[in-house]
Amino acid sequence: MVVRAAVAAAKFSVEETAVEGTEGDTLHALLQLQLLSPPPLQSTFTAAAAAASWQGETVGTVSFPPIVLQRQQQQLLLPAAFTVTNKALWAQLSRHLLQKGTAKWEIKGDSEVKALGMTFKHIPFHFSVDLQGPALLAEGEGGDSPFEVVSLDLGDSDSEALRLHAAVSFYNSSSTTISSLGAAKFILEYQTVPIGYMASLSPLQLKKGDNLFHFYGELKPPLPHNSSSSSSSSSSSSSSSSSSSSGSAAAAAPARALAAVSAGDDDSELSPPAAAAAAAGAAGAQQQQQQRDREQRLQRQRQVQQEQEQQQQQQQQQQQQEGAAHAVQREAFLSALSSMISLSLSGKETVLFARGVSCSETVFEPALLAAVFRTPRERGEKQQQQQQQQQQQQQQQDACVRLWRRSRKETVLLLRWWRVSFSRK
Repeated sequence: MVVRAAVAAAKFSVEETAVEGTEGDTLHALLQLQLLSPPPLQSTFTAAAAAASWQGETVGTVSFPPIVLQRQQQQLLLPAAFTVTNKALWAQLSRHLLQKGTAKWEIKGDSEVKALGMTFKHIPFHFSVDLQGPALLAEGEGGDSPFEVVSLDLGDSDSEALRLHAAVSFYNSSSTTISSLGAAKFILEYQTVPIGYMASLSPLQLKKGDNLFHFYGELKPPLPHNSSSSSSSSSSSSSSSSSSSSGSAAAAAPARALAAVSAGDDDSELSPPAAAAAAAGAAGAQQQQQQRDREQRLQRQRQVQQEQEQQQQQQQQQQQQEGAAHAVQREAFLSALSSMISLSLSGKETVLFARGVSCSETVFEPALLAAVFRTPRERGEKQQQQQQQQQQQQQQQDACVRLWRRSRKETVLLLRWWRVSFSRK
């Protein structure tokens, strides 16, 4: 009962979290714990696995190695492995953690405890843990973006492509470090216009304080969508021709049958006049059938020709629409690129949006794919506002100084006049 009560009353806080590596859907971390209720006696907890939940739902499992606690111990370095079992909930949790910078986890399980020379089995524990994370998506919640483009180099560009090298800074104010977020790729947008992509030169590493990430990429307009109308038209025309040939073959079958009947009639015992009349009738019927076949072939050919003309018109219209849309996209791209380069050359802030599209570390992929990073436009606006406020304050101070000097001058003149008038009296 004493051990069970001591475990139930235990409290601690997570001072630092170091994610040292990943293995599939498992995060390996090292936790620096501050024991808020130091253990009253020495005890040993065997290795255990506990359920980790968030907002009342289990998101994964946490595994701990054996833990030895000394009496009145205040700090503990605890290695742990977190395995994701609910990927949909983990995606929500990771985005929440990156937006808010913190998340409350519930850890619940049981362990075997050795204390006072005895072994106590199935001792339950239930802890609420506040874990911090880098607020990569804080801007999405209305705050300043923690990302800022430090440098943007287009020196490797040539006539074929505009190649960029960018350095992006990020200040991690949380107590969490991550050895590798993986190699990431982002789609770039400027003034809501897609202008290219950028990818990390190496797996992104996150440390406390200042971080500098290096990216490479290309600036280019979005590619037009390729249409398969030509292949479909060729297949439809080939099917039409095959259908026309099959139709003519089917139409020629009655003529062959009629010829076979007339040939069979020649071998029968008919009188010459009757045979001649039958042959004339068969020849007339064959001519009529041939005439109908020719008319049907001409009609089918006209239909096929009309269908081909309609398909060609549709293809031309579609190509014109795609060409116009691509021209609009290219014009928007050139305008956005010109504006961005002119701002960059003038030394002003360049606002770039980066939307994650891929990540090599699958466990971090849900968070990065949902991320929309940008340079701090609001911060620039706030700086301008602060500068304006400082200028206004300086103007007010200057006005006060001028007023004070004027009043001082008037006071001096008044004193001189008073002295002169008093001396005359």
